[in-house]
Formats: sequence, C-alpha cells, structure tokens
Amino acid sequence: MVGPNDWHIRKLRSALTLLATAVASWPAAALCATQTADPVAARAATAAEHLNTLTEIGIIVSGIGTIALVATVFVTAMATRAAVAAARAAREAVNDARTFSSKEFRPYIVATGGTTRYLDEHDHDKVLGYGFDLRFANQGKTPAAECSAYLCLHYSDTELPDDFEFPNTDEPFTFGLLMHGDQKTLIGPTMPKDFLSRIYRKEIIAVLYGWFEYSEIGSKIRFRTEYAAQVHTNVSPELGLEGIFQMRSMARFNGMDASCLRQPQPYRPHERRIVPEPASHPEDPETVH
Repeated sequence: MVGPNDWHIRKLRSALTLLATAVASWPAAALCATQTADPVAARAATAAEHLNTLTEIGIIVSGIGTIALVATVFVTAMATRAAVAAARAAREAVNDARTFSSKEFRPYIVATGGTTRYLDEHDHDKVLGYGFDLRFANQGKTPAAECSAYLCLHYSDTELPDDFEFPNTDEPFTFGLLMHGDQKTLIGPTMPKDFLSRIYRKEIIAVLYGWFEYSEIGSKIRFRTEYAAQVHTNVSPELGLEGIFQMRSMARFNGMDASCLRQPQPYRPHERRIVPEPASHPEDPETVH
C-alpha cells in the first residue's frame, strides 16, 4: 500500500533524475556550440592579426619614408651650401684676378727731386740762389690720365708735426696724359743763397713738398703720390763752398695712394700761370710758393 508521502518521493526522484540528465548533457551542448562558433572567431582573429601586421608594416614604411625625406632635405641643403660656397669662391677668384690685373697694369707715379744753381747773369762765378725741381715718372705699365701736380718750398722755424698738412698755396699744374716710362718735371721756387746759412744755423727749416694725382684711362678712381724732402747742410756757406747741401727724404710725408696725408681730389683742368725765370735777386722765401 502506497502512502501519500511515497507519491511525493517518486515525484522528487523524477525531478532529480531530469536535473541530473540536464546537467550531464550541458557540457556536450556547450562543446557543440563552441565547435560550431570556432571557425568564425578564428577567421576574425586571423584577419585582425593580418590587419595589425599591415598596420605595423605601414608605420615602418612611413617611418622609412620620413627618414628618407629628411635625408633628402639634408643632402639638398648641403649641396646648396656647397654650390653657394663654390660660387663665392669663384666670385672671389674673379675679383682677385681683376684686382691683381688692375694693380699690375695700372700706372704708378714715383717722384725724385733735384736742384739747380742760379748764377748772376753778369758774373757767372757768383751764385745768387738755388732752384728746386721735382720729377715725376710713370713706372707703371699703362698711361696716367687726368694728371694734376703741385710743388712748393715750405719754410718753418720749428720741426713739422707728424700730422702736418702742407698748404696748397698755388693752383696745381694739370695736363692730360703721362705715358708709361715718361716723366714730368715741375720747376719749383728759388731759395736765396743766404738762406743756406740760416738752415745751417738751424734758424729755419726748408722742405720741398709736392704731389701728383692721376687716374687710369677710362676710370674715375684717383691715385695720389706725395713727396717731401728737407734741405739739409753741415757746411757753413761762409766757408765759400757753394751749394753744399742734401735733400733728406721725410718718410712720414712721402707715400702713395692710401699712405698719403690727403685724399686725391676730382680732376679739374685749368690753366696755371707760367713759372717765371729767376731774377737776378731771388724773391724772399717768405713770399715764394
């Protein structure tokens, strides 16, 4: 005979059996579902890996391209600098060649001094004074054009300072050309004989000063040569020895171009008065130019 509790026990057993069956069958169902989904997931994972690989390759290629671009820019900059340096060197070489050629073939004016004794027109044994001239010679290879020249005899009672600028007390002598190898002589003023005694006693200083300015043919650039020499004597004129004196060059007042005391001036052609022949009694040096 079956009681009421037996029926409930059978129901509970049936439910437990069904639950056990379900639990036992779940791993197999899950495995079947997993085996069904694996090919799709695998393909997706593989595709993702390929995409990542391509992305990495693209990044590497892009980096290489950037490095190549930077290298190209650097090499181009270096080539440009080299080209600029080469052009500058070529330009400097041309300028140096032009400067060398200009210096080699330009005119060069140098100066040398000289003296002349003036005699009495009635008594040729009697010396009245001394004249001074200055010769300028073109020792360059081309003619000197638009020439201007000046000469004076400057007197002073003291030594001349190093920066002394001789005054231009007369108009310069101007002429057109001085050919290479030729020379031009300027006739300067006269100095009375008795002034040698004053020079000997160191009462006065007499300086022959002159300059020569010129240009190259076809050029407006002006050049200048300066000359200065002091009249010096160690022999007293009272001894009866005539004209015993020397012309001592004054280095600080001699020069060419940039070493001159003054800068050359523009060429202004004009007529200069003719230097008169010395009179029987030379002028007072205080008024001679």
